[in-house]
Amino acid sequence: MKIVKNFQTEQEAAIYSISLKELGIESTILKTDGGPYPSLTDIYGYSLSVKDEDYQNAINHLPINMDIYDKKDIAIVKPESNTTEPAGKNWFLYGGLISGIVLGLLLNWLYSSFHYYVHSNKRYYYHNGEISKIVKDRNHDKKDDFWQIYHDDSHITILQDNNFDGKVDCWWEEKDFDAGVEKIDCDSNEIPDLTFYYVNNICRKSFIHPNNDKKNEIYREYSSLGILETEYVDSDSSGGFDLKRNYDPLGRLIKEEKIKDTIINNF
Repeated sequence: MKIVKNFQTEQEAAIYSISLKELGIESTILKTDGGPYPSLTDIYGYSLSVKDEDYQNAINHLPINMDIYDKKDIAIVKPESNTTEPAGKNWFLYGGLISGIVLGLLLNWLYSSFHYYVHSNKRYYYHNGEISKIVKDRNHDKKDDFWQIYHDDSHITILQDNNFDGKVDCWWEEKDFDAGVEKIDCDSNEIPDLTFYYVNNICRKSFIHPNNDKKNEIYREYSSLGILETEYVDSDSSGGFDLKRNYDPLGRLIKEEKIKDTIINNF
């Protein structure tokens, strides 16, 4: 007996056996167990054998007439290294992508933070771990127009350029937590013309003194609600107040009288 062909399943061997029988060739299907190598059972499985004298005729008439050992009948599989990525390559790729994203986000955050502190309309300065100054560009023209300075004695100074001409025209000094003084330059010559005194953030007194801190033209006193009560006027520009006006709680004039020249020192 000679083996014509080996098969993995009995069904395949049976199909070929029927084909040979139609040609008048008797065949035998034998099951193999791999002998001393059981793992070979999955390769060989079943073999189709014929008599020695029918072997050549069977070989010539089988649709597929190559033995399992014939290289043409063996599936050629490319080495794994040619069809798959090397071990660990994908991890390097993914790791590189993730690292790139993280680095990009970090650089963006650093740039945004730097850009904010350098170009923002509001910047903070620190001394010994505490805020010492706040600077603002309120109209976004890239020119500072607000400076809030913190002093060691806990009072605050605020300088403002309210008409954005590059000159300070408003000064604020907070003496303590409930009193402050505000001065305003009305004619852009950097000399205060108005002075307001606040208690508990409510204006209680004010002086009008155009271009001269020592010469007062109008002095006003306000109620605890910030409503005008009394007004003194230097009507003849003599340096002393000679006119007094009284107002009701709604700010309406109720009395006006001439008085002896009086000097009231602003403080």
